[in-house]
Amino acid sequence: MDQRLDVVDQLRGFALCGLPFVNMMSFFQGKFVYTDEPLHAWLERSVIILMEGRFISIFSFLFGLSVFLFFDRKKALGDAMYIRYGKRLSILILLGMMHMMIYPGDVLLLYGVYGIVLLPCMKLPKPLLLTVGILGSVLATVTTVKFLLPLPLMILGLAVGKYRVFERITQTILSRLVIFTGGFSIVAFIYLESTAPSFPIQLYEPLAHASFVERSFLLWPIFTCLYVALIVRFSSHLHVFIPLGKMPITNYIGQSILLLLWVPNDLMTFGQAFLVSALIVVIQLVGSHTWLRYFSVGPIEWLVRIGTNTGVPRAFS
Repeated sequence: MDQRLDVVDQLRGFALCGLPFVNMMSFFQGKFVYTDEPLHAWLERSVIILMEGRFISIFSFLFGLSVFLFFDRKKALGDAMYIRYGKRLSILILLGMMHMMIYPGDVLLLYGVYGIVLLPCMKLPKPLLLTVGILGSVLATVTTVKFLLPLPLMILGLAVGKYRVFERITQTILSRLVIFTGGFSIVAFIYLESTAPSFPIQLYEPLAHASFVERSFLLWPIFTCLYVALIVRFSSHLHVFIPLGKMPITNYIGQSILLLLWVPNDLMTFGQAFLVSALIVVIQLVGSHTWLRYFSVGPIEWLVRIGTNTGVPRAFS
C-alpha cells in the first residue's frame, strides 16, 4: 500500500512541477515582449509540445485513481465513507471557486463536479470502466473539447485502480513501455517541430499559433504515457517528488499565488517567464520538503481533513 501511494505522490509531484510553465502563459498574458531570439522561440515551442495539456491529464488520471484508493481504504467505514467523500467534494468545489478569483483556469471546481459523476462509476465493472475511459479520452481529444477530457481520464484512473495495475506491473513491462512511448514521443516532437510556424507566433500569426497548439494537443497521450511510464519505472530514484505530491492542493494554489505576485509591471521575454516558473518549482520542492519535516500534511490539506473528518486531525509529524 505504501509503495503504491508513494508512486501516486511521485506522479502528482512531477505533474505539479510542470504546471507553472503552462499556467504562466495565462498569468503573464499581455506582458510578453516577443523577440526573434532563437532560445525564446525554442522554449515557447517546447512548452507547447512537451507540457501543454500533458501534466493536467496526469492530474485528472490521478484524481480518478485517488477516488478508488479512498474507497478502497475506507471500506470499514460503511456508509460514513460516502459522507466523507461528499464533504471532500464540497470543500474542493469551494476551494475551486475561491481559486478562480485569481486564476480563471482553475481545475479544482471542475474536479469537484466530476467527482460526483465518479461515485456511481465505482460500481461499474472494470472492463466497462476501461472501455469508457479510453473511448471517452479519444473522443474528447479528436474533438478538442478540452474541458470534457478530465472525466474520461478520471474513469480510466478508476479502472487502473480496480485492476491494481501499479501493484502488478513488472519492471520489464515498464521498460518496454518507456522504449515504446519514448520512440513515438521523439517522432511526435520532430513532427511538431518541423510543422511549427515561425515564432514568436501569438503576436504575428495568431491563427497559425492556434492551429499549432491544436495539433500538439492531439498528441498529448504519447507524451503523457511516456512521463507516467518513466516515473513509475524509476520511482525508486525519484523520491524528491513525494513531498510535493503530498501537498497537491497547497502547491497548486500556491503556484497561482506566486505567479500572480511575479506578474511584472513591465514587459518580459518568454525566457524570463520560463526562469520564473523554474524558480517557483525549486521554491516549492524545497518548501514542501521543509514543511513535511515538521508537519504531517500541507496546510490546505489539513483544513480539508478538518472539514471532512470528525475532530481535529494531527498536524505535526
